[in-house]
Amino acid sequence: NLGSIRVFEQIRDRLEREFPLNHLHHLSLSPSAFFKSFCEVLISMGGAVLRMLLEFPLHALLKYSSNRRAIQLLKRGAEIGTSAAIGVALIAILNEMYDLRLMRREIAELEHRVEVEELGITGGKQDQYAAVLGGFNFLEFEGSHVEAHPLDLKGEVIWQLEKNLVLCYTGQSRLSGDTNRKMIEGYKKGIPEVVNSLRRIKEITIEIRDKLLKGDLSGFGELLMEEYRNRRNLAPEVVTPKIEELFEVALKNGATGGKICGAGGGGCVIFYCENDLEGKVKKKIEEAGGRVVEFNFCPSGVKVWRRR
Repeated sequence: NLGSIRVFEQIRDRLEREFPLNHLHHLSLSPSAFFKSFCEVLISMGGAVLRMLLEFPLHALLKYSSNRRAIQLLKRGAEIGTSAAIGVALIAILNEMYDLRLMRREIAELEHRVEVEELGITGGKQDQYAAVLGGFNFLEFEGSHVEAHPLDLKGEVIWQLEKNLVLCYTGQSRLSGDTNRKMIEGYKKGIPEVVNSLRRIKEITIEIRDKLLKGDLSGFGELLMEEYRNRRNLAPEVVTPKIEELFEVALKNGATGGKICGAGGGGCVIFYCENDLEGKVKKKIEEAGGRVVEFNFCPSGVKVWRRR
């Protein structure tokens, strides 16, 4: 609306005063310091402006998108990496606007630092790297270092995954940082159930990689189910009654396995279904109060372009 457009014009004018494009190369700011300063400018203009900044693109998408229900999931707590994706997109835009020349890895690391250091959200780096890289990747974490290994999956494997996977929003929003903190505390205290389940989840990740590379999607579905059984041991809040209900419905109607997206406690869950039973699973999930989200895999990560 016109009010939102005027606010965005004010943001643009204020940022141009603070960070003039033609003088930016004279500033002795590192990319992280620049982005922090950028955020401080927005914060100084009031929380309502920040909220509008996040909500305005969603309003535009809702107006013109043919898949409004999917767009409505672009909010905090959906547990599908949305906050990281939005942050990565924002940094990528600034990278292009101000010619910061950040590499993809640097964008991911910077967005993670903003979430952890500035916003106080506890979490890993997988969402940021997924957003910058796109496609299928096997990520290895060693301290602060991340090693990304692209997986060269056969086309028929990707198409079958898109057809047989069912993504469902539970209708419950949750901040993953809260659950992650409790998992970390349980691991540090040496609680056997938490430690053993985390170790098994790590093993399952490697096994899932191998199943996908071999094209064994039946085995993939079974491993999703085993991951779910181990993840529910990590903290009491991981599995809610609604999540349990949706799993029961899906498994009764053709799903061979499923997984909680993110830390759990709400957000999204995903199921792998037997061939040609995904339609039945979607119908039953909707009847049970879940919201099915149609999706496609993105072969490439974040992209920024200038309108001509």
